[in-house]
Amino acid sequence: SVWAEARGNSYFIDGKAVHVNKKSLLAIGEKELEKITDELKVLDERLTLKFESEIQRFIDANKKHIDELAFKTKEFINKISSGFKLDEMFVSFSGGKDSTVVSDLVTKALGSPKVIHIFGDTTLEFPFTLDYITRFREKNPYTPLIIAKNKESSFFDMCELLGPPSRVMRWCCTIFKTGPINKKIAQLFKGKKKVLTFYGIRRGESINRSKYSDVTVSPKILKQVVVSPIFNWTEFDIWLYILASGIDFNEAYRLGYNRVGCWCCPNNSVWSQFLTRIYMAEMNEKWEKFLIDFARRIGKEDAEVYVREGKWKAR
Repeated sequence: SVWAEARGNSYFIDGKAVHVNKKSLLAIGEKELEKITDELKVLDERLTLKFESEIQRFIDANKKHIDELAFKTKEFINKISSGFKLDEMFVSFSGGKDSTVVSDLVTKALGSPKVIHIFGDTTLEFPFTLDYITRFREKNPYTPLIIAKNKESSFFDMCELLGPPSRVMRWCCTIFKTGPINKKIAQLFKGKKKVLTFYGIRRGESINRSKYSDVTVSPKILKQVVVSPIFNWTEFDIWLYILASGIDFNEAYRLGYNRVGCWCCPNNSVWSQFLTRIYMAEMNEKWEKFLIDFARRIGKEDAEVYVREGKWKAR
């Protein structure tokens, strides 16, 4: 039985707390990584069965809480969407756990599966995310899921031109995410006087997001009212709702990822970087090779260490 502690540095294994120094994961070599990967294959089925056997207890113990929270959230959605038509609103759907919950809540609150969903394919999505998007379409045939994607630029070509994105210079978001999404919104809602957007933003995700509000007028997109129905939900609430509702979700979370987005984002944690070496080995190898070549070009003496320790992220 394995449960993660809230801050992510400890786990409760069969009821006992075990601390994990995640920075030490950076030093793991290829041979040890292969051993870990083989062990994971053996453990995976056992861990999944144990987890599923405990889920109902978790749901039963918290049923009243999640029922009340979901009811209040659906009331909020109904109230804020009053006066908007279905063709004047959409769900911003990333394929992550938060937008999955928002999608389900909005669909149930409005009593219609026909609310438009917009998925921004950055071209750097986890393969698990793309699989989930395919399953979502199959399971929700009446929900229009529109994909916004930059088909004109290549991420690696842009990296050659501008250098890899960093926490300081995150040029990739504009080119591969917000740009294509804004363009798609302008096309879909051309001529509309108002647009209501449902986002899966929560205050607990970061200090910056805690400064947001559950209802705002977007400074980036004219006429857009942004609503965050789960703004005050905790991560505990999110998983409780998903498990209690029995809705499908992104497989990446089962593998240990805390967040899903661009698999090579400079904001990804050491933990995420470690998991990517296991579950997306081929893609990760290509990316690391590019980063090492780049590090050598800019004069880094120990390029491999520069890349492995994530120093390129703060460039």
